[in-house]
Amino acid sequence: MRDNLNNIENLKYDKKDFKSHITLARVKRVYDNEKLKEKIEEVNNSYFEKLSFKVNSITLYSSDFVNYTELFTIHF
Repeated sequence: MRDNLNNIENLKYDKKDFKSHITLARVKRVYDNEKLKEKIEEVNNSYFEKLSFKVNSITLYSSDFVNYTELFTIHF
């Protein structure tokens, strides 16, 4: 597929290797930490079924836009 994309003139796309991931949330600004925690608990208790599965690793990232560039920070 990547070879086909490379053949399309003027097409810009992210050329990094894909890594599967799950985006749990995107938060732009937090004005009230306690209210955010309450909303997360409300959603957690209402919308999601309990699941069990094995995971090889977990990496927590945050992303920030600085000078029109997305910067990722690994927290653990």
